[in-house]
Amino acid sequence: MLRQSIERIVWIQLLLCTLSALAKAPIPIEAPPIIPRSVLFGEDDDDKSNVRLSPDGTMLGYCAPHEGVMNIWIQPLDQVLDGRKTAKPVTFDKKRGIRSFSWTYLPGLILFGQDNDGDENLRLWKLNVTGVVNEPVVVSDTPGVQARLRAVSPKHPETIILALNDRDKRYHDLYTVDLLTGEKKLCFENPDYRSFVFDNDMKLRLATKENEEGAVEFFKAIYADGIIASWESYRNITFEDKDTTRVVGFDKESKNLYWIDADGYDLGTLIVHPFEDPSKKTEIFTPQKAEISTPFVHPVDYTVLAVTENYKRSHTYIINKTIEADFSYLRSQEQVDDIFVHQVSEDFDKWIVLYNFDNAPAKYYFYDRKAQQATFLFVNRPKLIDLKLSRMHAVEIVTRDELTQLCYLSLPVESDPFEVGLPQEPLPMVLSVHGGPWMRDYWGMLRGVQHFTNRGYAVLQV
Repeated sequence: MLRQSIERIVWIQLLLCTLSALAKAPIPIEAPPIIPRSVLFGEDDDDKSNVRLSPDGTMLGYCAPHEGVMNIWIQPLDQVLDGRKTAKPVTFDKKRGIRSFSWTYLPGLILFGQDNDGDENLRLWKLNVTGVVNEPVVVSDTPGVQARLRAVSPKHPETIILALNDRDKRYHDLYTVDLLTGEKKLCFENPDYRSFVFDNDMKLRLATKENEEGAVEFFKAIYADGIIASWESYRNITFEDKDTTRVVGFDKESKNLYWIDADGYDLGTLIVHPFEDPSKKTEIFTPQKAEISTPFVHPVDYTVLAVTENYKRSHTYIINKTIEADFSYLRSQEQVDDIFVHQVSEDFDKWIVLYNFDNAPAKYYFYDRKAQQATFLFVNRPKLIDLKLSRMHAVEIVTRDELTQLCYLSLPVESDPFEVGLPQEPLPMVLSVHGGPWMRDYWGMLRGVQHFTNRGYAVLQV
C-alpha cells in the first residue's frame, strides 16, 4: 500500500514537471487566418435568431435575412426534421428589419412589433402564416403611441391585452384586443401605475408604483361586480432589492404566486406564497453564486420545473423530478452543459433546445419528449462552423477591497495550444467593460471577442 502511494506521488510529480516544462517552452502554432469582419458581424441568409415553435408544435419560425434585411421565416416542423429547405419568408420589410415575433394561441397567427425609423413607438402587427402568405394586419398603429403586449393566455386564444399610451404619454392604459375581429376595448384607464401583473385568466391582479426614493410598492386590485373598485397596498420592495425581486407568475389555479424574492438575500430566492397572504412564503430554491435566470415553467400546469444559475457557466437545477430523465438525456447529446429549453409546445411533448458554446455557433435541437429522441436542426451562424475560434475562460480576480470579481479571459488560438487559459508569452490585451451597473457578461461565443483574439489580442471581460 505504501509503495503504491509513493509511486502515485512520483507519477504526479513527473506529470507536473512535464506540464511546467511545456508551459515554459512555447509550442509554435501558426495563427489562423484573419477572419473578415463581414464574416463575424455580417448577416447571412442562413443565419437564424429568435427561433420559435408554435404552441401546437406544428410550425417553426425564426428571423433571418431576406434580400439583406431581417425578416420572419416559417416552415412546417415535419419538413425541418426531414431536412427539407422549404422555409419561406412571410414578411418582406426592406428598411430596419424585423428581429422578433411571437406565436399566438390561434393556429398559424403570429404577432410582431416594429417602430417607425427608430422612434421607439412600437407598432403591433398580426399575420396569418398558414396557406397563402397574407399581408400583415395592423393591430395598433397610432402615430406617436407605443404599443406593449402585456398578456396572452391559452384559455383565451382569441384575446390579448395591449398597453397603449394614447391618452397620456407617461402611462399606458390597458385594452383587450380581439385578434379575430380587431375590436379593441379599454379595460383599465391607468392613473399612474408603472407595471402590471395578470393571472392565467388575464385578470389584472397587481400593479406597481415607484416612490421618490426609488422603492417599488405593489398594489392589489380589489374587485366588486367584476370591475376594479379600489387598490390596497400589497408589498413594498426597497430600492436595493427592486432589480432582483420580480413576479414569476401564478400557479394553475391562480391561487398561489411565484416570485424571485431578494428580501433578506441579495441574489434572490425562488419562493411561492398564497396570493391572499404574502407573508406565508415557502422557499423553493436558493442560488449560491449568481442570480436566478428566468425559471423553466410548464406551459399549462404553470409549475416551476427548473431554474438556471449562471455564475462562471450556466447550470440548470431540476426542481420537478418529472424532467430529470429529459435533462439527463439532453446533456448526453453535446459535450457542454450550457443547455437552454428555448421553446415547448402546449402539450409539452415537443421542445426546441439550444446548446451554447464559446468557440462555435449555437446549436438548435428538436426534442421529442415522448420518444426521448433529440434531432439536430441547425446552427444559428453557419459561416462560423469551420473557423478556428478562441475559448473563453472564467477567472476570479480579487479586487483591492478584497472582493471576488468574476471575469472572462479569451486568448488567441495560437497563444494557448492547450486551451487552459494561459498564454505562452505576454500579449496585448483589450479590457472589455460592459455597460450599465445592472448588466454582466456571460460565457459564450461573442463575435466582438473573437474579432480581437483572431487578431492577436487577449480579451478580458470584467
